[in-house]
Amino acid sequence: MFNRDSLQVITDRISNDIITDLQVNLDLTEEQISIFRYAVINAIAASIGGLANSLYAKLQYVLKQIHITTAERESLIEIGKRMKLPIHEATYAKRSVTATGTNGAVIAAGKIYIYGSLEFKVLADATITLGTTTVLLECKTSGTHGNAAGGDKMTLKEPIGGVNSQATVLAGGADGVVEEETEAYRTRLLEANQKEASGGNPNDYIRWAKEVAGVSEALFHRFPLGVGSVRVGVLTPTGAPSPEKIIEVYNYIAAKIPAQVGMFDVIAQPTQVYNFTIKLNPNTVAVQSAAQNEIADLFSRYRNPDTSIPSWQITIPRTQIDESISLAVDEVDHLIVSPASGNIAPPVYTIPILGVITWQTL
Repeated sequence: MFNRDSLQVITDRISNDIITDLQVNLDLTEEQISIFRYAVINAIAASIGGLANSLYAKLQYVLKQIHITTAERESLIEIGKRMKLPIHEATYAKRSVTATGTNGAVIAAGKIYIYGSLEFKVLADATITLGTTTVLLECKTSGTHGNAAGGDKMTLKEPIGGVNSQATVLAGGADGVVEEETEAYRTRLLEANQKEASGGNPNDYIRWAKEVAGVSEALFHRFPLGVGSVRVGVLTPTGAPSPEKIIEVYNYIAAKIPAQVGMFDVIAQPTQVYNFTIKLNPNTVAVQSAAQNEIADLFSRYRNPDTSIPSWQITIPRTQIDESISLAVDEVDHLIVSPASGNIAPPVYTIPILGVITWQTL
């Protein structure tokens, strides 16, 4: 292992080398050496040492940028490009609204609806028929802020003759997502690097699903609809994906799957929430927080089942839940009140989610 010397060590080494060379080749006295040291040698050593130190720092930085585990964001993006796994860029939310007004009135493409502080652009002309029409909009700001909920209201920025200014958002639509975070991208690249593509195995399906922007988690289901069938369950950072996102993931994977695959589909990954009531000693906020973090970490470790097994099922032993609580800093004793007994064992192809923990004093 190479240990980088400090600037002072480098400078002292250069200075000593110069002095040794002068003593050997010029046969100078100690007094002459001393004069040279303070007048010339120290300046030369400091100049060369500073240059060498900068080069060492640059080399150290460059070495970090070629490895996935240590690269900074810009270098990580370049590594991803070489692996043909570009970073997920931010996307723009798309929503449909119901507009009302006079028959024949037209809401032209390019018109703007206001939603809070955001602007949504009309993507295609919409003509009011029987008093109403559906208008397709796209948020002009990328990210999640434009993910309006069904029933929300939007207002025309400028009046249009024969069109009521307020429109109602319909449920659904393509959600906008923020640009992929550095550590999430690093994890995705590491997974791809460690689990190379091999003709359609479970890891390939997981990788393909995560290549779609907005998919944070994917699980492979083998033979859910009989021998030869394949299913992929996906989740987004906010939970279940929209129908539009499921279709997007399906189309993306369908273009890549091997010809011999039979029935294939994509679904919102089934989850089951588990709430707990736990008596704790001491029942302080600090111990509660520590215990909750330990339980959450345990649930997280069980979110990666062996998906090559048909009808895989996750089981978290109750003894491990007890152990995780005991690992909490300053915990003295505890009792799991509910669930009253048994392991955490959701149905097949379902992942357990830690819900609300209610704390009581033991």
